[in-house]
Amino acid sequence: MNSRLFLSLLFITCLTGRAFADDDAKAAADKAAADKAALEERIKARLADHVAKKDAPVLPVAAAPAPASAKDAVPPPAVEAPREEPVLSMPQMEVRKSKIIEINRELQEKDKEIAKAKKNLKSSNLDQSLNNQKVANALSIFGGKGTDVKESLAAQRLMLLEAERDVLEEWTVAKTDKERDALMAELEEYKTMSRNLDQPPK
Repeated sequence: MNSRLFLSLLFITCLTGRAFADDDAKAAADKAAADKAALEERIKARLADHVAKKDAPVLPVAAAPAPASAKDAVPPPAVEAPREEPVLSMPQMEVRKSKIIEINRELQEKDKEIAKAKKNLKSSNLDQSLNNQKVANALSIFGGKGTDVKESLAAQRLMLLEAERDVLEEWTVAKTDKERDALMAELEEYKTMSRNLDQPPK
């Protein structure tokens, strides 16, 4: 009997607790809905104020009132006439875009030739074994060069190519036509010397 009484009390307690929990949840949901509605109203009011301020015309600022008496009046400061200073002008420069592009192209070609000449400074193992100095001296009647001669020619060719590149760079910054002509003549001399390296000695 005690167990039935206990179970019935437990059942009643659970039902009562459930009813109170439902009431609390419903109250919390109602409060959240009211807060959300109030927040939406505040946002709408702020947006309306913002639009009203944006659309409002800008009123000009009123000028300061004039002084009441003559002794209060301050005369405006005297404006000095601007002094005429001599105009500085840069020296005139002639822009020759096509010539500059051509020189840049030549500089790039020289860089490629220099890179290729640097590879030829050191002979390969195969070249050293085939063109050994002893073999080259013995077979010199057939022509050809030994590896020592080839390496020295490659070093001279590299030196001349670097000199040509330096002359081209100087040409780009030369200021007068006389300087440019002298640099071009020097460049032609270097090119002639480079061509003569390949000629067999007479």
